[in-house]
Amino acid sequence: MLNKEQVTPETPTKAARPAAMDESPSLRKNRKLLDEAAVVISSIKRQHQNDASPDVTFADLKVGHMKFVMRLHVHLKCDLNESTEHKVGRIIVFDKSNQSGYLVCFGKQIKSFYDMMEEADYIELKNGKPNIVNTTYNLCNSTHEIIVTDSTEFKKLDVNEPYEPPFHPTTIKDILKNDDDHNVFDCIGHLESELDFSQGPTGKLRATVTINDNTGTISVTAWGESAVQLLVAATKAEDQTVFAFARMKRSTYQNEAQLNLYSEGEILLDVDNPKFRSLRRHHGEGHARVQSDIVGTLK
Repeated sequence: MLNKEQVTPETPTKAARPAAMDESPSLRKNRKLLDEAAVVISSIKRQHQNDASPDVTFADLKVGHMKFVMRLHVHLKCDLNESTEHKVGRIIVFDKSNQSGYLVCFGKQIKSFYDMMEEADYIELKNGKPNIVNTTYNLCNSTHEIIVTDSTEFKKLDVNEPYEPPFHPTTIKDILKNDDDHNVFDCIGHLESELDFSQGPTGKLRATVTINDNTGTISVTAWGESAVQLLVAATKAEDQTVFAFARMKRSTYQNEAQLNLYSEGEILLDVDNPKFRSLRRHHGEGHARVQSDIVGTLK
């Protein structure tokens, strides 16, 4: 029998044991998941802080990440698409890295956003819904678009000089090698054939010419308003006049590659490009004077 002075050794309580010794495997697993989640949350917070800067580019955007600030040059307002249930307005823009993308407006955003934009505007855009472009309808070399939402805000910024979008021609040889009919190209070439002007199967005007850039030959078909522009240009131009075409879409017709110029594309008759200058010199300065007359006609 123990005396009162004798005390039995105390059994360590649960509180006195190390916490890790008392955790079940499932609890330890959950704790690990919570730690990993905390790291992800911290990363997202840092990303949001970084995106408060207007230096964000299309390459920085992620699907589902709707809070950001970007500075963009408005390059071209595509024609409103009214064939769907709701009007769709698409605007081609370039970010500070000269990467192209789309701003897409639906419904009431047509009036509050699309109608307010002017080509050559420089804007600061806040918030929107980043998305992946459907290349079937792509009219510029872009894989990104931003859908304008109710939370999207913009303001126009002052610029010292008018914005000139990048022009990066691809040689006809490389276009012929490329077998993706969804790709969009800039191209330079001199006229090699007379213009064929007619109506397409749906009644839409079309004009077709053949161009050559000394690496290959390819046909260019302009549609709608662009067909009329090409008709005017080719009618006044002399044989071998050098043209530059922006945002032409490749397609395959009767097993041959061709380029298509829609209303969102451009016919350029004078660009600051070494390849253009070289071809123009090669085919004679007399043709350059003809081009100056055409520029005035198309403006």
